[in-house]
This record gives sequence, C-alpha cells and structure tokens, in this order.
Amino acid sequence: MLDIDNLTKKGYIFDESATLGENPHIALPDGTYNPRTQNFALTPNNVNVYNATNLAFDNDTNPNNQIYYVYFYQKATPVTRTITAQETINYIYGNGPHKGEVAANPVLKTLTFTNHGTSVNGISTWDENWSNDNGFEFSDVDSPTIIKYNPETKQVAKITLTNGDLTKAANQNQSLHYTFTVTYYTNENASLTFYDDTDNVSLSSFLTKNGQESILFDQYNKQDDNSTKTPIQFKDADEIVNFLTSKHYIFKTVIGGLYFCPWP
Repeated sequence: MLDIDNLTKKGYIFDESATLGENPHIALPDGTYNPRTQNFALTPNNVNVYNATNLAFDNDTNPNNQIYYVYFYQKATPVTRTITAQETINYIYGNGPHKGEVAANPVLKTLTFTNHGTSVNGISTWDENWSNDNGFEFSDVDSPTIIKYNPETKQVAKITLTNGDLTKAANQNQSLHYTFTVTYYTNENASLTFYDDTDNVSLSSFLTKNGQESILFDQYNKQDDNSTKTPIQFKDADEIVNFLTSKHYIFKTVIGGLYFCPWP
C-alpha cells in the first residue's frame, strides 16, 4: 500500500485529482508532468490504483508499463523579506588649509522596509507593496553652516523610494545605498593699501581727500580649488600709483606676481 501519510505529516498535501489523472490542484510548469498521461489511476487491466490495499505486477509482456505518478503540493506558507535603504551625506573641505579633511559630521539615515508573500513548493509569490512605519522618503537635508566657507550644495534634496525600487533591489538580493558628498570652499579675498614708509603712516586718508580709492580689493569666489593658479588683479591700481607719483612719492615695483592663497 502506498504510504501517503508519511509525506502529509511533513507538510505536503496529497493531490488526489492529479494522481487519478484529472486536473491538478496547482498549475504545473510546462514541460514537467502531465497528470492526464502520467498518473496512478486504475490501470486498464484493473491491476493497480494508488489506494489499492496491495500492489501487484501485471504479469504481461511489457516490462516497463508500471510507472506510476503520485502528486503532492505544499501548503501556502507565509513568508516575509526585508530590505534596508541608507542615505549617507559626507561634508569635506575642498580648499584652504583643511583641504580634504572632514568639514562636519556625516549624516546617516536608514529606512527598513518589509514585504509579505506566500511560498508554495519552494516558489515565493510576493505582494506588490512594501511597508515602513517611517514612510518612503529621505527628507531634505540642509548643509550645515561653517564660518568662512560656502557649500557647493546648500541642500541635498529628498529621495522618494517606490515599491518598484525596493522590489528590484530585493530580487537582486541587494540593499539600497544613496551617497552624497558636499564640498565646502572658502572665498579668498585680497586687499591692497598704500603706505608711506618714510613717515610711517597710511596713505588712506590722503587718497580719500584727493578723490582716490583708499583701498583696493579682489576676490576669488569660484567653487573649486584653482585659486592659487589665479593672479590677483587690483583694478585702478595703476591710476593710484600714477597719482602718488605725481605727488612726489616714489613707488618701488613689486617683484613677481600676486596670487590668491587659500587661507580663510
């Protein structure tokens, strides 16, 4: 007698319909088994059937015609899977004396999502929707304020996750990572004042009284690390030097070019 109870005790469900050559309880993959022709129904000579008390050889001239098929399927078992999404925002100095160093503590955010489904015969079918008590977004993050430095990005925009994003990553057995780096640059300022080193006094008041600029400025404010390659240019410097020369001051030419130095 066929021992069906042994398998049912292990969680399998006997599919009597398929075993008797009728429709199976679940669809079988193409190219596997066909209960219509592969079963354990009563044979034409009424020798065997799956629930016969005793099974016997049919004692005919065909030695290979006693191949029988008994069908079982598994119970639908609830299954759960999770996936983690993480956002990391790093802050570094892009120039100045701390170039390459950490400018502020990084921001770390984590969201964990849960997906439910069922498993039958080792094949899992998953729900379309994922769940998370904290929502599906990484919110906007404002870049921190650092004295004398400006961030290239004032805000890292929010990230909205979708069920499709989560399912794709889970099916590939991967987690989701979003990493951003915000670089801080210092604006570099240069100023030029004129000084009488004979009398040891500043010429600012004298220049102002005579309609001249008392101090000249130049600034490098590009968000990059190329300031040391950029010459300083003091507009109207030649005009002021010519004026002072006309007032009998002697100007000694500066040797070499002037370049920005990235120090805050």
